[in-house]
Amino acid sequence: MVNSHMQTSEPNIYALGDCAEVNGKVFSYIEPIKRQAKTIAKNIFGLNESFLSKKPLVTLKTPSYPIVVCKPEIDEALCEVESTDPENVRFFKGNELVGFVLGGGEVKLGNSLYSRLA
Repeated sequence: MVNSHMQTSEPNIYALGDCAEVNGKVFSYIEPIKRQAKTIAKNIFGLNESFLSKKPLVTLKTPSYPIVVCKPEIDEALCEVESTDPENVRFFKGNELVGFVLGGGEVKLGNSLYSRLA
């Protein structure tokens, strides 16, 4: 278990990825691990940075069919689904975007949708 600065119970020891539980969650995908590493680097240099504990953006980079996913949390499971085609599915709770699945040519929208998540 680590605090919001990614520190273990030993202040000079940090952890990330599968080795770090932050607020009861383990972030084992590349995107949150990169954010954790940046948080650790800033804290080593004394900048007092906290890790933003938000759901991960998962990118599958396959040559034949790329996919990007940001799934709704369990408490967001009762959400509305918007799908204009099989490659573009968005999940809403009221008017709030809470997740999405994009495939093929729609993958390029992943980062802009991710920045809109609450």
